Amino acid sequence: DCTAGVGPFSVPLARTGRATCRANDLNPAAVAALRANALRNRCANLEVAEPGCARAFLKDLVSKDFRFTHALFNLPAWVWRRLICVFA
Repeated sequence: DCTAGVGPFSVPLARTGRATCRANDLNPAAVAALRANALRNRCANLEVAEPGCARAFLKDLVSKDFRFTHALFNLPAWVWRRLICVFA
C-alpha cells in the first residue's frame, strides 16, 4: 500500500494472513497510527516502511527484487504518473 495512511486497506488485507503486505505513507503521524493499528489488529505480516513518498517506496521494493502483484494507492488520480516514474 503505497499511500497507506492509517491502514484502511493494508490492515484488513494483512489480517487475512494470505500475503505479506508492505505499507508506506509520507505523513509520520499516519505511519505511527498505522503501526499502532497493525499491533492492535495482530498483523504480523504487515511491514510498515519509514515515512516517505510512494515513488521512493516502490523504487526501493523494485531495487530489492521484492515481487509484488498489486500496488494500492489511495489517490487514484496520481497512480499512473507514479507508476510510470518507477518503471520507466
